[in-house]
Amino acid sequence: MTESITTRMRDLIKQIEYHRKRYYLEDAPEISDQEYDALETELKILESENPSLTQPDSPSFRVGGGVSDAHQSVAHLNPMLSLGNAYSEEEILEFVARTQASPDHQVDYAAEFKIDGLSLSVIYEHGLMARAVTRGDGDVGEDVTMNAKTIVDLPLRVDDWHSLASVEVRGEVYFDKKTFASINESRLEEGLALFANPRNAAAGSMRMLDAREVAKRQLRIFIYQVLGDVHAFDRHSESLNYVSALGFPVNPHNKRVAGFEALKELTQQWLDLRDELSYDVDGIVFKVDDLTRHQTIGYTSKFPKWALAYKFPAEQATTKLVDIQIQVGRTGVLTPVAEFDPVLLAGTTVSRATLHNFEEIERKDIRIGDTVFIEKGGDIIPKVLAVVVSKRDGSQQPYCPPTNCPSCGDPVQRMENFVALRCVNLACPIQMERRILHFSGRNAMDIRGLGKEWVQQLLACGLLRELSDIYKLNKADLIQLERAGERWADNLLREIEASKAKPFHKVLFAMGIPMIGEKVAELLVDQFLTMEAIEKASTEEIAAIHGVGPKIAESLTSFLLRPTSLSEIETLKDLGLQFQSQKEQVLDQPLSEKTVVITGTLLNWTRNDASALLKQLGAQVTSSVTRKTSLLLAGDKAGSKLAKAQELGIEIVHEDWLQQWRKPDP
Repeated sequence: MTESITTRMRDLIKQIEYHRKRYYLEDAPEISDQEYDALETELKILESENPSLTQPDSPSFRVGGGVSDAHQSVAHLNPMLSLGNAYSEEEILEFVARTQASPDHQVDYAAEFKIDGLSLSVIYEHGLMARAVTRGDGDVGEDVTMNAKTIVDLPLRVDDWHSLASVEVRGEVYFDKKTFASINESRLEEGLALFANPRNAAAGSMRMLDAREVAKRQLRIFIYQVLGDVHAFDRHSESLNYVSALGFPVNPHNKRVAGFEALKELTQQWLDLRDELSYDVDGIVFKVDDLTRHQTIGYTSKFPKWALAYKFPAEQATTKLVDIQIQVGRTGVLTPVAEFDPVLLAGTTVSRATLHNFEEIERKDIRIGDTVFIEKGGDIIPKVLAVVVSKRDGSQQPYCPPTNCPSCGDPVQRMENFVALRCVNLACPIQMERRILHFSGRNAMDIRGLGKEWVQQLLACGLLRELSDIYKLNKADLIQLERAGERWADNLLREIEASKAKPFHKVLFAMGIPMIGEKVAELLVDQFLTMEAIEKASTEEIAAIHGVGPKIAESLTSFLLRPTSLSEIETLKDLGLQFQSQKEQVLDQPLSEKTVVITGTLLNWTRNDASALLKQLGAQVTSSVTRKTSLLLAGDKAGSKLAKAQELGIEIVHEDWLQQWRKPDP
C-alpha cells in the first residue's frame, strides 16, 4: 500500500513539474488551470493522509513550509564575488583591452541582462535542493532554503544530478513589474511603507521568516552560473544552455559577441529593448566566454577581472508639474498624485507620478508649477525625484494638504504616529467601491461574479451602500442592471450565500481594516477566537501578539472605536457571517489527549473533513498505527491498519462514532 501511494505521489510530482515548466518557462501550457489544480489537489490529499511519505521535492513546498525563528549564517562553498561596474564606452573598451589574449585576437564574450534583484546560491545534493543561501558578504550568507522552495520556476529536483554529490547554481531573484506594482498597491491600501524598488522588495522577501508569506509574493529567478561536478564546459554560454535544458530559468536575452564594436552595438540595442521587458534590468553583464581563460585573467580581492557589469544610464526626465490630484484607497488613505506635462521617459510617454504621501511633498518642497525631475523606478507609475529649484520664477504655488475627502467631503484625519491622511467615512463612494471589491476578492470572501462593473452599477442605483448590503440583494434587484441575465443573477446569489461559511479570519481580512492583512487576521483570530474578545482587547494586548505590534494595534482599535464599524459588524453577524473561530465552537475538545488514525472508506465523510473535525475536537491525527495510537476510525474495506490495531488492542470505532459530533444542517 505504502509503495503504491509513493508511486502515485512521484507520478503526480512528475506531471506537475512538467506542466509548471510548460507554463512558466516555455509559455506553452498543455492543460487547463482546472486540470492542473486537480493534480495539485490530489497530491495534497495524499500528503495530508500520509505525511511521512511526503517527497522532498513535492510542489507543496511552493506554498511555504512554516515559520523560522531566524536565518542561520552559512559559509559559501565558493565565494560569491561582486562585479566591477562600467558606465561608459571607454570603460568597456578598457575591459576588452585587458581581457584580450593579444591586440589582434578578438575574444568572445557572453552577454546577459543584469537583473535588478537579489543574488542567491542554491545547492543540489544528489539531485535534490538541499540549501539556498543569500550572497551576504560574499563569504557568508543567510540560509533561506524554505523561502527558495516557494520560487515557482526553481526546480526542487534535478534527476540528471542524482549521482552527483553536490552541484551549485547561482541566480538572481526578482519581481516582475506587474507583481511588484500589485504588492506596492496593497501596501499603500494598508497604510504600510512602499517598497522603493523591486530589488529591495526581493531582498526583503527572501529574508522573511514565514515562508507562507514569501510564497504569496510570487518571486521569480534567472540562473546565471553553474558550479560543481557537472560537465566540463569549455564556454560559459554552453553551461547556460545546459542548465536551461534541465529546466532552470535562464534569461532568454543572452548572446555571444566578439570585440568592442559588437559589445558597443549590443549595449545600444538592449538599452532600447529594456522597456519592453516584464522585469527590471539595470545593465548588461559581459563575461569572457572561454572558461579556461578565467584563471589566466584572474581576480581582484572583490571581483573577477574576466567579467564586467555595464550599468544603464538613469531613466530620468524633466517636465512641468501642473497639478496634484488626490486618490482615495479602499482603507480611506489619501494619496497625492502629480500631474505634469507629458514627457517621454524610458520609451513611454507619461503624465502622472505618485507622490506617495504629503510629508514627501513637504520634504522635497514640491510646488505646483515647478519644473521637476521624473524617474522611472520599479513602479509602473513613475515618481517625482526632485525639484529643479533654479527654474523657479515666483509663480509656483505651495501645496496645502486637503482637509476634506475629495470623494465624500467628510473631514480627513491623520492618526498619531502615521504619515497618511485618511477618510474615515465608511460610506465614502470611492472607498466603498474599493472596499466591496476587496471584500468579494478571491483571498477574502471569494464572491465570484461580483466584478468592478457590477459593483459600480449597484452603487450607482443605491443597492449597495455598505458591505452588509451584499447579503440583502435579491434576484429582482440584480436583473434590473444593464446587461444582467437571470443565470448570472442566480449564480451570484449562490456565491453570496456560500460565502457566509467563510472562516472568521477570512471575514476579518475582508472587512478592509487598515493594516489588517491576511496574516495579521489569522494571528488575531488564533489569539482571541471571537469578535467580542477582539473588541474588548486593549491596544496593548493586541500589540503584544508576535507579528502585530503597536501600529497595527492602534489602527485596529481606532477602527473599532467608530460606531459605524461596530454597527456593520453586528449587521454582518446577524446576516450569518462567521465572527468566531471554529476552535471556539468546540469548547471542551474531548479528544485533546487522543491520537487517532483513519483507515478504510468513509461513506458520509471525505478523509479531509473527518481529519479536520477530529483536530477541532483536539485529537492528533496520524497515518500510522503504533502503540501510542488511542483510536482507530475504521471505514469500509479497512485493511492492514485494522489488523495491526486489533493485534495491539487499540480501541476501534466506526463512522457512527464520528457522526455524534457532526453539526445538523441548517
